[in-house]
Amino acid sequence: MIHRYLLSRWWHLGVCLFVLSACVAPLHYENSSHSNYGAQEYGADLARCRHQSVTMVASTQGYNVQSGVGVDEVKTNACMAEQGWQQAPPSVSGIAPL
Repeated sequence: MIHRYLLSRWWHLGVCLFVLSACVAPLHYENSSHSNYGAQEYGADLARCRHQSVTMVASTQGYNVQSGVGVDEVKTNACMAEQGWQQAPPSVSGIAPL
């Protein structure tokens, strides 16, 4: 009985978090070097920068060693800045200032 109650509470919490995350406005970016660039160029530059920022990740807990591949987001953001991408001001992204 308690298991169903807890499952129901987690389900409701999940639905609420999903609805709240759907309400968040997406971030928009613009390229200061190339004002005619749009979403397609942004996606291509992001994919290239993420590919260049791939790094090997390893973790050890006792005798359990796990390894995988991760993306260094700091390097990715630096690469995107080098390409001229920056977050657009609220007036460009359609969000009215507070």
